[in-house]
Amino acid sequence: MKRELSLDELRAIMREYLEAHDLKETYTRNIVLEYVYQLEKPFDADSVYKRLREAEGKQISRSTVYSAIDLLCRCGILIHLTRNLGANYILAWRCKGYALVLCSECGKLNLFRQENLSKQMQYVKPPRFSPTQAVMVVFGECKDCTNRSLADSTDVAQRKDKDTAKKASLRRNRRRTIIRNKIPIG
Repeated sequence: MKRELSLDELRAIMREYLEAHDLKETYTRNIVLEYVYQLEKPFDADSVYKRLREAEGKQISRSTVYSAIDLLCRCGILIHLTRNLGANYILAWRCKGYALVLCSECGKLNLFRQENLSKQMQYVKPPRFSPTQAVMVVFGECKDCTNRSLADSTDVAQRKDKDTAKKASLRRNRRRTIIRNKIPIG
């Protein structure tokens, strides 16, 4: 079972990193950490920026929020997930010993316990490289999005069938009108 790290433990990790790199602990870095700690789903930096700007009621720089998130990734607190929808992040401790299954359409994230994943990742040792953390991410489409896309494609096919039927009906009516107009009455 994964052990949830406390906010204080994550702050200590960030402080240790900041001290090791001669950086300062700032108010914005702390509020970004506090906010992302509450999030269970993957998030993007822009949503964090917008939410903090609303919550704080102050002018918080977008670049400062992005920099704080980048710093949290370098600390090992966040994991940067790149997808076709943009960059997303998730707390690293949520992923330990789990495979992440991420829907490319809606961003829904599921974690699946993989007993042997940690052991298997120990054997992955590329030459001239020291891995600091390993995460297995599987991208795909969740059941809801698959059903929605199937329903959408069915709707499109039905609309095409209706359009084709309407066009055929219009052609028949046009022919009847032409024929009626050509036949002299009386």
